[in-house]
Amino acid sequence: MKRQLLTVLILTALLLLAAMTVYAQEPEGGYTILIPLPVPQPVEVPPGVASAEAYTRHSAKAMLERLGQLQGEGRVDGFELLLDEHAIRVAATDPEELRDLDRDEPVLSVDEGGLACAVKGAKAVEDVLEAARHTEMVPAIPQATNPSIVVYYSGNYGHVWGQTGPDTPVQMVLKDASGVLKATDTVTSTSYGTYSFYPDWQTCLGYDWYPEPGDTVEVTAAGNPVSAEVAEISAVPDPAAGVVSGQTTPGRSVEIVGDSTATDCEYTGYSAEVTSDATGHFSATIDGGFDRSVSPAVYVYDTNENATYTYFYPPRIELDDGGNPSGHMRPEVSYTAALIRGESPVATFSGMTGEWGEYGGSFGETAQAGDVIEISGGGQVISTTFFTLNDLTVDREQDRIRGNVGGLAASRWMRVSMRRPLHACTYDTSCATDVVAGDGGFAFDFGGEDFDLQRGDEGSLTVFDEEGNSQALRDRLVVPVVEVVPYDDNVEGYWREPGVVVTTTLRDSDGAVQGRDSDTTSSYDGGFRTYFWSVSFEPGDRVDVSDGTYTLTVSSVPTLTTYLDAAGNTVSGEGPEGSVLALQPYQFRSEASYDGWTNWLCYTDTVSGSVYGVDLGSQFEARARDYAIARYTTSEGHRVSSRSYAFTVDVEAGGDRVHGYTPAPGTDVVVELWRGGSARGVFTATSSSSGSYSGSLQNGTPVTISQGDTVTVKADGIPTYSLSIPELTAEEDPVRNEVAGRAPAQATVKVELNQPVTWYDWGVLTAADADGGYVADFDGVYYWDCTEAEVGACTRPKATYYNDEGHSVYVWGAEPAPVAADGYEPDGVYTEAVPYEGIQSHSFHAVTDTDWISFTVGATDVGRPYYLETRNLGLNANTEMELYDTDSTTLLASDTRFSPAASEIVWTPNTTGTYYVAVSPRWSNNAVDCGSTYDFVIGRHRVYLPLVMRGR
Repeated sequence: MKRQLLTVLILTALLLLAAMTVYAQEPEGGYTILIPLPVPQPVEVPPGVASAEAYTRHSAKAMLERLGQLQGEGRVDGFELLLDEHAIRVAATDPEELRDLDRDEPVLSVDEGGLACAVKGAKAVEDVLEAARHTEMVPAIPQATNPSIVVYYSGNYGHVWGQTGPDTPVQMVLKDASGVLKATDTVTSTSYGTYSFYPDWQTCLGYDWYPEPGDTVEVTAAGNPVSAEVAEISAVPDPAAGVVSGQTTPGRSVEIVGDSTATDCEYTGYSAEVTSDATGHFSATIDGGFDRSVSPAVYVYDTNENATYTYFYPPRIELDDGGNPSGHMRPEVSYTAALIRGESPVATFSGMTGEWGEYGGSFGETAQAGDVIEISGGGQVISTTFFTLNDLTVDREQDRIRGNVGGLAASRWMRVSMRRPLHACTYDTSCATDVVAGDGGFAFDFGGEDFDLQRGDEGSLTVFDEEGNSQALRDRLVVPVVEVVPYDDNVEGYWREPGVVVTTTLRDSDGAVQGRDSDTTSSYDGGFRTYFWSVSFEPGDRVDVSDGTYTLTVSSVPTLTTYLDAAGNTVSGEGPEGSVLALQPYQFRSEASYDGWTNWLCYTDTVSGSVYGVDLGSQFEARARDYAIARYTTSEGHRVSSRSYAFTVDVEAGGDRVHGYTPAPGTDVVVELWRGGSARGVFTATSSSSGSYSGSLQNGTPVTISQGDTVTVKADGIPTYSLSIPELTAEEDPVRNEVAGRAPAQATVKVELNQPVTWYDWGVLTAADADGGYVADFDGVYYWDCTEAEVGACTRPKATYYNDEGHSVYVWGAEPAPVAADGYEPDGVYTEAVPYEGIQSHSFHAVTDTDWISFTVGATDVGRPYYLETRNLGLNANTEMELYDTDSTTLLASDTRFSPAASEIVWTPNTTGTYYVAVSPRWSNNAVDCGSTYDFVIGRHRVYLPLVMRGR
């Protein structure tokens, strides 16, 4: 049975999970920041989709930018992006310096379990992308049933799709082999009749469902139910023999589908059909063969022509630009990776391949040109040679990319894949290949008409060996570009090479220098960002960015303004006459997701009479908190951007603070509090370059905003806005692990649980009932360290209500009570030291609190080690410990390290007597607050001493 292949284009919809950031303390005075990772909902994903690591880089961008600021200010010593851990390591001595990284994200010590959770989240992204990556070509399956069913599975991930009538409600029921319900969901098919069901990623829990072999998938459309059993499939692709063989259900029709190679830009697909024998074995020889760079898909059909499929990976090596390998070997076997220089290994690492044969790691040493990377395991040995990229140039005038990888790479295939991001409201892709010349040179010519290289275009550059093993010479290649961002007081962009220092110089229209700042370009993509906080950008300014030998110039910063008018649902402003601007509005909807950001679009408009304006139409209904960015491309191909937030008012009920945005920067704002027809407080402000304003209402002294009050905001050019303060409360219920309160009837309420001692908060969306009561259940809500949220564990609730226009009122619940003095007080000096007779539970009830403990060493314990430790530290505790001699003043040992938070002294006495231990908070903020507690323990061989010590 011959099936015609068709191309299925898939497009990515990235929905950011509301995720918190965790700062894990490092042993040498630093922190590791786990990155909030976007997990895509894979409706459709385009060819050349980025990897999970690329999404990690994307998600880390804002924090990396802020860390660059902190380093420039001398507040952190340095930082490094860790792709394998999906984290950022920061060299810093004071955690206070990390408060500014994100407005809402926490600082929290985590253990290896937390890091593992972050990596699992990153794996979730890779699962989705890998599935999408392989759907570039799939069989057009005859629709023998209505609906038809196609099931994809891969480890702990999978999805279901198929065909039915257009615009038809479709229900899926997934049951395991025993008939136990695993999942149910309902969607409406597209106008083409296609439908799809995807699982949701749950932080720290994994996917909420996924199909497994033996499961039954029942899909009902237009009242017609159809069932299919998920077939078990295993297969081994052998590129050397050009054979794919494996095992599945006996007597099934099996189709192997794939591309012959990924080294070129063409799909040279194949399809081979066989039938599994009575034992379930199948084997297919692929006409023309295939190499290691591709992964065949195996489809197994039931008697109704419904299918189960998955992908299988040939043994292969994929190197990064430092020579670190990842790839696939046989599943679940021991392997060793070796970096060989000359005849000898200079570095190795070992491990076990995963369920699907995946492996990866780091040598801890950068490979050199000509080094060989060898992977051995499961009776297989594969290897490839490492190359370095030299003399890379991007010629926009000739639409050409050139470089050199050395003569050892002669005759190797090279491929570059380019794409145009949506900064210009256009998306375009192109791919080009070349065979490396004898001297190692290569050149990619795009021809202008096919793909006109523009500044900011990005792509990837890969070299393949003759077997299909690959090396990413440049994971992200960006055509050099400068973007001037006045609303953030910075100049950013991408440089032609990574790891070099660039200096940005801002000059006024007369050539006078207004400011300078430098940055080191990113080792990943050459990105840089420089700041100009003390000066403002003015029309006619000149911007030069240079590394000393190469310079990019924005010769004249134009007049460019943006105004997002939510009332009129328009974006307008001033710009250079005749220019075409890209306008991107972004939408915030509190009722749609915890994070709130739900949609963005892209419009273009031509500036006429120095002004522009677009009606956003029915596709985008602007309201408070939404914002729009306008981008202008200069004659040199660089960009200047402007941003405007819709007019926004945020009010702190129970406090005195009001803040928000005006659409235009530099707007004078007057905020008043009214109660019973009388003004009770006021403040004035001028919005910043980003349009933000804030202040505290006062009437000689601070006032408290209460239910029934009205806050009015008068801003130049905007009608006076009045916001009535509704009933809004938030109270903790630790017994039920809930936060409950009052809010406007049937309103969406965003409820957060904050730990002030860790700066961590996480939350959920809930809705008030018809009487205005709401309950937020925190069972199953996890921090990024995968610890379940616990209401009342040094937490403080916060509830936020958004009105129909998007403005908000929020209220904080009661703060956690400060820690009480422990039962050993007073013990603040050595003369008050409490004799140790077993585990002591202490608290730091004051910043100056020091707890003194004494213990006596008997004759039989002389010469035997003592283990003095602080354990079971509360959320806010970080201890220092000092051991003193019998005279109470001679210091024998101490542990005053910044990290870990707990203290330990291992000490061996050489004489009998009573010794003293002083335990104190490491920092002032490790005292007083809830969670400033610890246990003190003296151990012998890691065993607690008995209640009564010998020798006393």
